[in-house]
Formats: sequence, structure tokens, C-alpha cells
Amino acid sequence: MPKIWGVAENETYVAKCSGQTTYIYRKDGSPVTQIKGQRYAYWPLFTPDGNLWIKASTGHMYVYSADDFSLIKRWKETKYDSQDGNHILSWDNRHVIDVLHEDGRLERESRAIVRRYAIDTLSFTEQNVEGLPHLGITRYDDGRHYLLLDYDKLSLMNETGVTESKPLPKREDLRLSSIISLQCYGCTETAYRWSDFAYAPGNEKMTPDEIRRFSLSDYYRKLPAETL
Repeated sequence: MPKIWGVAENETYVAKCSGQTTYIYRKDGSPVTQIKGQRYAYWPLFTPDGNLWIKASTGHMYVYSADDFSLIKRWKETKYDSQDGNHILSWDNRHVIDVLHEDGRLERESRAIVRRYAIDTLSFTEQNVEGLPHLGITRYDDGRHYLLLDYDKLSLMNETGVTESKPLPKREDLRLSSIISLQCYGCTETAYRWSDFAYAPGNEKMTPDEIRRFSLSDYYRKLPAETL
């Protein structure tokens, strides 16, 4: 089998993404189908309706049917072909929250986007948050908020935007970005080897088990508040 980057599962299926092909298995390991024709589609997510949302680093999103894994819709989220941010389920399980970077070099400006897709309609709204670019998002453990990672800061946010931010120590943003991505997409061997833990010199090392157990919510609570 080709190298697997991202893995997602629900009560019935497991999806494994190699970038060009997604392999679907039943939970007992028996193969179901292969989804071909993708480009740099590394990051899978099952939604509560059983559909499979796969994010590609090209800025594309793919949504596949829970019934037979046929393509429901494929679209280009931004013009920028290097999307490293992740996508997660909202606390109410009705939305997919996606972190994007929209390139604006022709206008000499760029902006980061937090986009909320309604799972039932695939329509979206964009949240009013600042930053360039956002590096990742994860649920905060209070059942209401999310943690949004930017360069040099970690922010608490809800459906209306950022409510609080705390500064990060030097280089912690890249370490936390790797943790968020690995926790979100299964901490596969391939993704771990290409994470900030493996290839950047001088980084604090963490094992895959340590990454899986790491609580970003606890980490955020221990950060000192920003001083004016």
C-alpha cells in the first residue's frame, strides 16, 4: 500500500488517504472500495451523517456519499494551492470548521479564513477572525469554544469570533501545529515523519503516544495572559 498520511473512522468505516487515492475499509479490516482521481488529498473527516469530507493541500474539498462513497461535490476553497490548516467538526455536529489561507500577493495582502460549512447543505459562512495564517484549530474542552492557532499566539474563539488570545513562546506555534494535525488525522507514521518533531533541528521531541495524550486545552489554561 502507498504511504498513508491521514486516517479517519466512524462506527462502520475507516478511510486512509495517500494523497492520490483514499482506501475505504470496514472496521474489521475488510476492503470496501478505493476512491481515485484525487490530488494531494491527505486529510479525511467523517461527518455525523456518514459522509466523508477530504481536504486537499491544493485548496480543494471533496465530499463523498455515506452510501457508496460516490462524489457528492468537489470545489476549490481558495486560489492558494498550499493549505496546511485542518478541518474539524463543530461542537453541535452540524458544521465542518475549516482553516484556510487565502493568498493575496497580487493585491499585496493575504488573509486567513475560518470557514463554517453546514453539513446538510454544504453552504458556508466565514468567521471574522484576524491572523495570517491560521495554523490549526481544535475543540476547547468546555463544549462551546475552540482553540485557534496562529503564529506566536493561541486564541479562544466561539461562533462569533475570537474572545481571548495568549502569546506563545518562541517556536511553539510550529510544534503545536504539528500536534493539532497529528491528533486530528490519526498520527500516522508518514505524517509523523514529516512533522515538526522529525525534520526541524532542536525541537522538543514527542512520541506518537505522547502526542495523542497531549491536551491543548490544558496547555492553553497554563499559558500566562497577555500583558498590556
